[in-house]
Amino acid sequence: MRHLHRLILTAALLGGAAAAHAQDPALPPSPVVDPAAGAPTPLVVPPPVLATPSSPIKSLPPVYLDDANDSFGIAQTEARTHGLQARILWIDGLANTDRINSADKIKALMAQIKNAGFNMVVLDVKPISGLTLYKSAYAPLLTGRGGKRFPDGFDPLAEVLRAAHPLGLQVIASMNAFAEGQLDAPLPQSPGYANPQWQTTIYETVTRVAPAGSTVNTILAGDTPNVLNENGDRVTIYQDLTKLKKDLDSRGNASLTVAVLNAQGQVTAVGNGQMMTVPTTGAPALPIPVPVPVVPAAPVAPAPAAPAPPIAPVPDAAAPALPPTAPAAPPAVIPAPTSKLGPMPARLAKGEMALVGIAGASNFLNAFARLGVTMTVTSLPDFHPIGKGAAHTGPLMVNPNDPTVQTRLLNMVGEVVGYGVDGVVFDDRLRYAGLNADFGDTTRAAFETYVGHSVKWPDDVFKYASDDLLSRRVVPGPLMETWLLWRAATIRNFLATAGARVKSLNKNTTISIYVGSTYSDYPKMGANWAADDFSAGYRFLTPSFQKTGMAGLVDWMTTGCYYRVGPMRDAGDIGQTSSYTVEAAGQFSNRAANDRTWVYAGLSLEMFNGRPDALRGALQAAAATTQGIMVFDLSHNIDQFWPVFKQAFALPALPPHTSPGLLDSVRAQHEAHKTSGLPDPPVIVFGGASGTGL
Repeated sequence: MRHLHRLILTAALLGGAAAAHAQDPALPPSPVVDPAAGAPTPLVVPPPVLATPSSPIKSLPPVYLDDANDSFGIAQTEARTHGLQARILWIDGLANTDRINSADKIKALMAQIKNAGFNMVVLDVKPISGLTLYKSAYAPLLTGRGGKRFPDGFDPLAEVLRAAHPLGLQVIASMNAFAEGQLDAPLPQSPGYANPQWQTTIYETVTRVAPAGSTVNTILAGDTPNVLNENGDRVTIYQDLTKLKKDLDSRGNASLTVAVLNAQGQVTAVGNGQMMTVPTTGAPALPIPVPVPVVPAAPVAPAPAAPAPPIAPVPDAAAPALPPTAPAAPPAVIPAPTSKLGPMPARLAKGEMALVGIAGASNFLNAFARLGVTMTVTSLPDFHPIGKGAAHTGPLMVNPNDPTVQTRLLNMVGEVVGYGVDGVVFDDRLRYAGLNADFGDTTRAAFETYVGHSVKWPDDVFKYASDDLLSRRVVPGPLMETWLLWRAATIRNFLATAGARVKSLNKNTTISIYVGSTYSDYPKMGANWAADDFSAGYRFLTPSFQKTGMAGLVDWMTTGCYYRVGPMRDAGDIGQTSSYTVEAAGQFSNRAANDRTWVYAGLSLEMFNGRPDALRGALQAAAATTQGIMVFDLSHNIDQFWPVFKQAFALPALPPHTSPGLLDSVRAQHEAHKTSGLPDPPVIVFGGASGTGL
């Protein structure tokens, strides 16, 4: 889906002198032109005041910042007036096993974190694997990862609380809401694999290849064209022979089969990628029948070097079955071409393609993609659980619309609150898996109830279209906007329910969210993390979509401002746009939250590996634009940065959300400001990098 950004003021206009933006002297009034007086008086614009470095963290070197726009908002003013600042260190539950697998290690780690000046730790108690770092009735306890293990029955959450609280560190429990497994490291005990009915249903397209007229002997094509499918379970479609030749050179050609199709789908050459069998000119031989598509039998005892067994027939569920009494169709007859060996084509003409297979896919092509045969290549809708799709990385997402999934997660939230944590934060999986999720029966029924009538599924939401079978585009249906709104409302309502559950168990326990900082990513994810009165130049941000904003439901939120550069002014030093900076992301995050909650800018330590000075600039940018700093993650070579944090956080501070009643005051002042009728300055819509922080 394309998002139309109406740039109210582009980050490019700020350039290196962003800090001077709000310091321009007031312009003289425009002259009133009297037609009888002749030419108007020329406008005289005084030069702007030159920017000067600033230092929101006094113990760090000053940097050039967009001070006026960074300082916007009541939340900013109140946090600075009271000297409040969140300083959070995030501890990923999977990546830090060896640092938190004993009580002694945890005690020493908490002391180190406190000594560096942090005032909060986030422990990932429900990582994307779905296993837990606390004792749960709803999920197995994590036993370790990557050869590093926890002792039997060890409870990391209990030990972190025991070590952190005496030091004055808040402990926040992070939960990957709708993630219950890892696609790249599937574990049978992960709840999403143990309960496949929970998995989100993904709507994609599949490309099937078959001899013309066959509805039985088909094979899928890989999802990525021009990239060889090494599993051998799918053929690969190439239109770029340069890439094909590179793949062939890198692996050899012995067990690989290539079939070149012309624009009509006829096989015009077959071979192993170097020498191809091609038709000769002249009179064809006598016609011969094309073999009925039957997969040859597998060898009884193949030698180690023998090719993989032939691929099994793939039934096409969409093909109508013939009546039992229907006679078998006569075999198709084509001219049997005389042939010769020749080199592989240098290039493919428009509409041509090469089918390439190894292992089982090679056997399929050898059996059916014979010289002169016509092959059909068709793209069809496909609905499958996420665990059975082509994706091999990322979280195994479950269906947010499933009442069983929601109830179980709420029960787990209750378990964590019972441990005495200071807060619960939902990680960035408080969302759908993507625009194409969830398309299962449960979701369809709920959506039809919402719109009040049956829908043409999925076309009324959207459909995929393709011009060349190798790329696809989304064609919105009449209910696309309704779909986006309904999914965002679903996530918003779940968060409201979860927050109420937390407060009912302990009114002092906070509820919060982590999100990626590129706001335009989120409509396709089915979530809206901004305030419910946030307005900016986005096509999707209709008055109805505004109402799904979640910022006002949480005590604080952190956004992943994961860029290599802190201040916007420094972006040009590495040839980067000023939008791709911590300052731009933090500034926009603060504006989007719109005084509905506290905002803490997130930094990713891996962006600053070996660059401590760059981290200092990023800390300044985070402190300038929001009310706190979140650092991700303990596992990212943090030892080199302890001195930087100790320098930055030399002056102690408390997180804003720990000040009783202050957020209520900020919200009340915001409402009073709205009724005053005084306009706010325009929101600067930074592009940002798609996927940042996700």
